[in-house]
Amino acid sequence: MHLTLAEWDEQVGHHLQMIEAGAEICERHATRLLGTPDFETRAADDLARATATLARALARVVAARRLMEGKPHVG
Repeated sequence: MHLTLAEWDEQVGHHLQMIEAGAEICERHATRLLGTPDFETRAADDLARATATLARALARVVAARRLMEGKPHVG
């Protein structure tokens, strides 16, 4: 794949910025989880789904990084 810097920013860079921003949002919201209340909630199920979603996202980011590290530079 042969990309200019502008094409890279448009096609790939934007996604990398959004992944980082999303991760920072997740981190910030995770600090607001104070604990378990005395009444029943869906929090455990919600946390399980969030954990699975974040694990899948991280696995995809790690796979993309490995792929990029093994490829020659574009441009």
